[in-house]
Amino acid sequence: MRNSTLPAPTNPYATTTNSDVIVSQSFDRGRTWSAPAALALSGDQFMPWGAYDSAGLLRIGLFDRSGDAANHTYSYSLATETAKGALTFGTAALSTVRSDPTKNNRWFAATLDTGFPFATSFLGDYSNIAATASGGIVAFWTDLRNDACFGSRCGHGEDGYFASAP
Repeated sequence: MRNSTLPAPTNPYATTTNSDVIVSQSFDRGRTWSAPAALALSGDQFMPWGAYDSAGLLRIGLFDRSGDAANHTYSYSLATETAKGALTFGTAALSTVRSDPTKNNRWFAATLDTGFPFATSFLGDYSNIAATASGGIVAFWTDLRNDACFGSRCGHGEDGYFASAP
């Protein structure tokens, strides 16, 4: 949140956020580290998971709001280092649908602002990536694309998804 307005407004819907994924690397077993670098993406990025592929490139799976100017919806994206040790990244969405946690959640819902009814209060912490022997990655994440009904109300449910990337 280093690029956000501070102090944050008491109303979370009145604040502008810009959370970044910050990375640093060590190639000598942690004795020295590169200068920290932020992924160059607009909006919020959060809950990263990193792995090195067989070429030694850092890959980072992350929830990413850069595709939404309002900074509400997110996708699960993969950032791939452009060259070993460069700490510059190309980013591509792995999820095929954007999720909107600001409204209509079924299970973890809270309405703090009437403009955001049944907003999600918990996105889950079930996301990760792993490098494969062929040089790619596999990724797992949860999103809110499907509706779930229970009792008299339906809303977005949280389900797990999987993808692979070269």
